[in-house]
Amino acid sequence: MIKIKQLLLTTVLFFTACGTEEHIREIDETRNFDLWQYMTSTLNHEVEYSMYENDKKINYLIETHRVTKNGYGYERIGNSRETILSLKSNSIVMEEKGNLENEISSLIDIQRYVHLGDNKVFKSDSIKNCQIKNFYSTYLNKNIKFYNVLMIDCYSKSGIHQEFYYGYNEGIVAIYEENGLGTKEYIKVDEKRF
Repeated sequence: MIKIKQLLLTTVLFFTACGTEEHIREIDETRNFDLWQYMTSTLNHEVEYSMYENDKKINYLIETHRVTKNGYGYERIGNSRETILSLKSNSIVMEEKGNLENEISSLIDIQRYVHLGDNKVFKSDSIKNCQIKNFYSTYLNKNIKFYNVLMIDCYSKSGIHQEFYYGYNEGIVAIYEENGLGTKEYIKVDEKRF
């Protein structure tokens, strides 16, 4: 009976693990990348991220990810923030809203089609520069593998450094932030489709 339970648990974990092989595709790194295909998924699902501060796990975050507007919109809803992506022909508009009553939402204009090395791909009043820095056919972070990942390296005008890791047809798989006082990381550890 114990072996059957272990086999069942292993099977469940295998099929619910993030970064599964279904996301693996051969990508020609010299061609342009469609950021819409990296920032969104084609499926509705709930995502769990482990949160780290100065390399110490401190908490977890759950977000609901949904396709909207017949595939031309996408939303990520967490406890404290809501992010809405809207697809335009050659750009993506990202609106970030906080759940606090007086918090002002921010708009970010994103270049949709990019190449490695492109600068100014995210544009807003608070962003100094965001560059398409790297492409990883396999990206390993905290012993979790992700496939076909684009890394976007960003600096804000206030001096915060962030790295966003987007998996093909997965959305955000990891975020790294350095603010001068310490570091924060968010790593995707699970997803459940609904």
